Amino acid sequence: MCCVDAVLHAVADWLRGHFGRFIWLSACAAIVFRAETAMLLGIFALQSLVRRNLAFSRVLKHAVPSTLVWLG
Repeated sequence: MCCVDAVLHAVADWLRGHFGRFIWLSACAAIVFRAETAMLLGIFALQSLVRRNLAFSRVLKHAVPSTLVWLG
């Protein structure tokens, strides 16, 4: 999966409200590829947190394992 694929799928999942998959794909794009994608997708995640579409506990539930998997 190239960077553009990961980012486009992440944005599509964010628009659909599939936040678990959004976090996993965001972690992939941020860790494997470039920091610019982390900033872009981070804004989406923060927007969802502020609007209360996404709970912080759910972010941690997906972010910690996805970070470990993609770093591994």
